[in-house]
Amino acid sequence: GYTGAACNSSAPCAQRRNAVCSAVGKCICEKSCAGADGTCYDQHNDLIAKEVLLRNARWDHWKMYFGRFGFSGRMKTTIAPHWMNTEQDKFNIY
Repeated sequence: GYTGAACNSSAPCAQRRNAVCSAVGKCICEKSCAGADGTCYDQHNDLIAKEVLLRNARWDHWKMYFGRFGFSGRMKTTIAPHWMNTEQDKFNIY
């Protein structure tokens, strides 16, 4: 998992995170999960639900998705069918 921290060769991941610096400059957990505090733990989260759509309560035809194309990778909203955004609107909940 991603700890939320950045790193490079001159500024490695903080030791308290128990993480390694990836090739793209992110502190990641190699064989464990990242907690909400940004630390790697030797336990795994339980899957609660698969392929969940996050819809707007007021405008239920709009849903959330992650833009995988481009450099931002930010969460966005869409009205398009899931096949048009390569099913990036489905989330697994842990």
